[in-house]
Amino acid sequence: MLIYNENAGNGKLERNLEGCLPVIAPHIDEFLILQTKEKGDACRFCLEFGEDMDVVFVLGGDGTVHECINGLSPLRRRPLFGILPGGTCNDFSRTLKIPQNVRQAAEALMARFVQLILDRPITTIFPIFGEWGLFQMHQAILMSRKKAGSER
Repeated sequence: MLIYNENAGNGKLERNLEGCLPVIAPHIDEFLILQTKEKGDACRFCLEFGEDMDVVFVLGGDGTVHECINGLSPLRRRPLFGILPGGTCNDFSRTLKIPQNVRQAAEALMARFVQLILDRPITTIFPIFGEWGLFQMHQAILMSRKKAGSER
């Protein structure tokens, strides 16, 4: 599943989709692509479809990534999760050392995704960019909020 936010990234959506879809699509038999239209959509999509997916990619900024994490966290069976930085700042993806070029990020994700599929069953969140647990994700989110000046 690919969740994207058309409002993220100052109008670069078409270029971002052109950068990532040709890299990702050949590796996936069925591909659900969902566009967020309002706040909360990404979280809802993850809650609704997440357990049925092998992988969830998010193309958007920090807000869309945050929503997806909140939607995937309570699931009993969590899919792999990959961030395609498509926002303006992308603090979260920068913290995880994800390439900021969408095509390069997609290539890095797919190289790791294919290896994970061959190596082991899919049971954890965030295995594409390290074995992160919920505590580490929470810490990264807090660091990102502190940088932005909004500790909630």
